[in-house]
Formats: sequence, C-alpha cells, structure tokens
Amino acid sequence: MSIASQIERLQGVRKEINTKLQELKLTDTDKDFQGISDTLNTVVTNPVINDTLTVTKTSVTVPKGFYDTEGTVNIVTEEKTATTNGEVIPTEGKVLSKVIVNVPSTTVKLQEKTATPSQAEQVISPDSGYDGLSKVTINGDSDLVATNIKQGINIFGVEGTYQGEQAKLQEKTATPSKEQQVINADEGYDGLSQVTINGDEDLIADNIKKDVNIFGVVGTYEGSGGGGTGDLSGIIDRSITSVTIPSDITKIGEYAFAHCLILKNIVLPETLKTIGINAFYSCSDLQSIIIPESVTSILSGAFGSCRNLTEITLPSGISEINSSTFSFCDKLENVTLLGPITEIGINAFQNCKTLKTINLPESLLTIGDDAFSGCSALLLDTLPNLITELNRQTFRYCSSITINKFGNNVTTINFSCFQGCTGITKLYIPSTVTTISAPSKTLSPFDGCTNLTDIYTDATEKPAGWGQYFNYTSGSTQATVHYGVSEEEFDAIVGGA
Repeated sequence: MSIASQIERLQGVRKEINTKLQELKLTDTDKDFQGISDTLNTVVTNPVINDTLTVTKTSVTVPKGFYDTEGTVNIVTEEKTATTNGEVIPTEGKVLSKVIVNVPSTTVKLQEKTATPSQAEQVISPDSGYDGLSKVTINGDSDLVATNIKQGINIFGVEGTYQGEQAKLQEKTATPSKEQQVINADEGYDGLSQVTINGDEDLIADNIKKDVNIFGVVGTYEGSGGGGTGDLSGIIDRSITSVTIPSDITKIGEYAFAHCLILKNIVLPETLKTIGINAFYSCSDLQSIIIPESVTSILSGAFGSCRNLTEITLPSGISEINSSTFSFCDKLENVTLLGPITEIGINAFQNCKTLKTINLPESLLTIGDDAFSGCSALLLDTLPNLITELNRQTFRYCSSITINKFGNNVTTINFSCFQGCTGITKLYIPSTVTTISAPSKTLSPFDGCTNLTDIYTDATEKPAGWGQYFNYTSGSTQATVHYGVSEEEFDAIVGGA
C-alpha cells in the first residue's frame, strides 16, 4: 500500500474517532491524533454503581467516567393498611406502594321525594327511618307561561303579560217605531256594548196632531187652513208615498224625509247638489232612486235603513261616501261608483246583507271602520292599490269575499278587520305591512276565518309590529305561517291550488 493511501486511511480513522468523541460529548471540536489521545486520558474509570433510594435519600448522582459493568439503583416499597382517620407514614427507608383502607360496613338508607311549588316556602326533609335524600324532583307546570300570568306579576321568574280575555260586545242602533223593539246582540257576540236610540228633531209638539202623544211629546198642531193642509199634514204624518222635488231645489235638508215608511217613489231635480244628513233615513219602502249627475255631496246616513232599496248609482261628482250613508239597506245588491271616490266612511255599507257587487275605484285611499261589516254576500277579491291602512272590522262577517293579498301600499291591518271572512283560504302579507293589530285571540284580524289555513310572507321571521295573535283564526286555532315566500311564489301556489 502506498504512503498516500495509508495517510488517507488514517485520516478517515481520525475522523471517525472524532465523530464518536463528539457523540459521547467528550469533545466538541475535531482533534488530531495527539488531541484524541489527550482527551481519552481524561476519562475516569469508576466502580459499578449500586445504590438504594429511600424516603430521605431521593436521588443518586452519577459521575462522569467509564463503568466496567452494569449497576442498579433500587427503591424499597411496602404496603400498609389504615383502619382509622390519620396519616399513613412509610417505614424508615421504604416508600408506600399501596394503602389499604378498611371502612366499617354501613348501609345508608336514602329517600326520593317529589315537591310541587306553592305560595309558601317549602323545606324538603327525609321521612323518619331515612338517613337522607337521594333525589328531590320539583314538578313543573306547562301553564307557567307569560300569557297565563297577570300582567306585571312575576311567578318563578316568568313575567306575566295576560290582561284578561275581552268580552266580544256589539254596538247597535235602533230607531223608535210603532211596535216595541227588543235589541239583542247578534250571534257570535257576548252582549251589547252600546245601543244608540236614534232621535228625530221633528219630534216636537208643533209637528204632531193635537192631543196625540208620541214618545211623551203631546201634539199641538191643528192645521193651517187653506188647500195646503193635506200636503203638510201628509209630510208630518209620514204618510206620503211619492214626491217630486221642485227643479229650483239645490239641497235636501237634514231628516227631510226621514221615517217616511211608505214612501216608494221620489224624483230629484237636475239642480240638486246636496242630500243632507239622514235625509231619507228609514224610508223602508223606497225601492229605487235616481241620483242626478248634479249631486256632489251625499251626507251621513242619507239612505240609512232604506231596507228595500236594491241598487244605487252614485254620480261622477261624488268623491266621498260618508258614514252610515247606506247602512242597514238589507236588500241593496249593487252599487255603481262613477266618480273618483277617495274615501268610504265608517259604517257606510254596514249590514247591507245582500250587497254583492261594488266597483272600488283605484282612486280609493281610505275605507273606514265597519264600512262593509255584515255584508255577507259581498263578492270581492282585490283591493285598490292606494289604500295604506285596513281599519277595524272593515270587512267583518263578509263571508263571501275571497281576497288573498293586498295592495303594495298597505302598511297597517287593524284588529277584527276580516273577522268571520270564511271565504279566505290562503293569504299573502308582504313585509311592507309593518303593523298588524292583534291584542288577543278574539281581536285577531282573522278571527273566525275558519277556512284560512296558510299565511305567506316574504319576511324571514315575524316582524316586531305583528301582534302575538296575528295568525289566530278561532279559539286556539292558528293559520300556518310560511316565511321567506315571494309574491311570485305565492301566485304560483294559489294558481296551482
């Protein structure tokens, strides 16, 4: 082997030795052969380590160096038994490996109990013969909800909201007549909240035949002589059957023909502009009347209780139908509106039980409380778009209407608005309706809508302004509410129904 090869081999051996010394942590640098020899000479030869760990001697220090054989470090353990309370200490030089605790055998007798909350505080203790309680069950009550607790009262952390069920009362109007009348609440009401007895400003002594007593007013009229006495007496006695108003008349005054019970025909002039308050009130035999185009104002109650009036056409100059204008016209079937009506007043068509058709113009802005209440034959499936508020009891007991959505401008639906409208089966209420008044189940806008099964809305959850009972239809029955449904999707649903 050449000298160069030997040198190369020795350098490799030196590198291997250096690597091993570094692994043994005897050096951290490369050394030549002399350095390696010096490093190895520092290694101390130590005897074998044999030792025992005790309670007081808890560690053994192993010095650096070379050990020529295996050694051991031991720990001495022991087991002890305890029968009483206190410390368990190992014997000197030993460590505890196990402690056995002997407990006297004793059976504890525990009892389960059930308690129901009450007005007074209760302390639940075990009965005689028991050592203690294993479990106490506190009964719950499903009726412990806010709606069953008086408003302002807190029972077990539940704040009450109940204000009492409101009686369903009806307002009624009565007109004195020859026969005695008994005024009762209609079916579906608990009673009467108010009965209004109509007065008549003509009930004065000067208008009643002498010595005749009508409702406590004793007449003094004896006639005025001359050929006119019969006509004047006829009007006062309300016994006329037909009349033609002169052509120069522009206004028919208040109560002018009220209670002319057998008045059948009346001709109005083309000069007439105003029909006054209760002008034809309770003309129960009046079957038809032509209202000329010149009329621009028909005031409250003008044709109220004209029970045989079957149809009416309102001229184009009429912009407002006042309160009670046609209320209790039992046989009124058709109403034609020629003008741009903007308002229909309260009770305007109340209890027109046979009213079937009325053309509501797009100009209409307001329909008052009870405007169509009791119009059970009314056929109506849409409302004008400009209406913003559906008022109280507007369509109450209109069992034939089939409305399933409102104009886009409606923001408010008041209580009992559609009460008893059994023709409504599905309904779309857009989220633009911000307020639905429903303070109780019986004052829900849809109370009595017994065929209303589903309400749809594009709202994703119940808006804050929709009352707690907005979807109640009778008693505890509720229509199912479908949230997140667009109007187009609703149209497809009812279109395919």
